[in-house]
Amino acid sequence: MQFDWMVQCYAGAGVHRDTPMLDSLDRETVLRGADAAVDTGLEGLWVPDHFMLGPKAEEFEVWTLLSALAERTEAVDLGPLVGSITYRNPALLAKMATTVDVLSAGRLRLGLGAGWHEEEHRAYGFDFPDVGTRIEMLDEGLQVVKAMFTEAEPTFKGTTTPSTAR
Repeated sequence: MQFDWMVQCYAGAGVHRDTPMLDSLDRETVLRGADAAVDTGLEGLWVPDHFMLGPKAEEFEVWTLLSALAERTEAVDLGPLVGSITYRNPALLAKMATTVDVLSAGRLRLGLGAGWHEEEHRAYGFDFPDVGTRIEMLDEGLQVVKAMFTEAEPTFKGTTTPSTAR
């Protein structure tokens, strides 16, 4: 069994009842929290994939923070908790994940989901289709990501994902 920690990277009470709340969002507090989790022996650090979680709508972006954690840590697994397929083109997402995986010497664990935070999608100009369409997007996105990881010259033609993944 592995024990991990969700990196506290947003400010304000009322989001997750089981994590300590930050009054404000700053680099040192977030990174010291990750250091403390590693120092206590936890084996993974997971970063929420949101842009404005919590009542203060302050959040560090997941892939940028994962890159910093990849450089700051040596032995823990890293990953998004959970990456929304609706926020990023799947081919670009595969490239971002590959970069973090290389920076972390193979410690990335890629978790993807269909997305749920409608207000956040609207605030950032992302489409928020019905749940069935989001599930289809996830299915196609996983096909694209897998192709990007396993094929020499990946291409993809789907109905909900951009037609070329190169």
